[in-house]
Amino acid sequence: MALMGDSIDNIPGAKGIGEKGARELIKRFGSAESALKHAAEVEGKRYREALENSREAVLLSKQLAIIDTAAPVKLVLNDLAIREPDVEALRVLYSELGFTSCCAIFLCVHGGRCRKRFRGAGIASCAQEIFEVTSARCGSGALAHARSRRARD
Repeated sequence: MALMGDSIDNIPGAKGIGEKGARELIKRFGSAESALKHAAEVEGKRYREALENSREAVLLSKQLAIIDTAAPVKLVLNDLAIREPDVEALRVLYSELGFTSCCAIFLCVHGGRCRKRFRGAGIASCAQEIFEVTSARCGSGALAHARSRRARD
């Protein structure tokens, strides 16, 4: 992850190194840090220059990709109890984050404000309807469109 990055999680990686290149470099050098240390030994000009020019980004990416298992998370079991969601707070949050499909499905299932055509439908039919509407607007590449939009944001 440190070498190739991940646009969904905003992990920059080294520009010009993808999954295949990252795999080759890790296999050869054992770690991202070792690949950086031995960048001059890399035969391929593109990978060598990417390592030399992206040192800080690779180190930051490694730090971002590691899950901190020692994070001080206070766990209160009662906080995990199942209860009715705060529909209005979630509507506002989903709207702010641009989760329009999630918002529509959630509101339909929980009786909130949503388009008439979704009212009273189950989650599966809401999801199917939203997918069809999205596909009609974006063409057959609706999922690819959504992913590329998310990567830009």
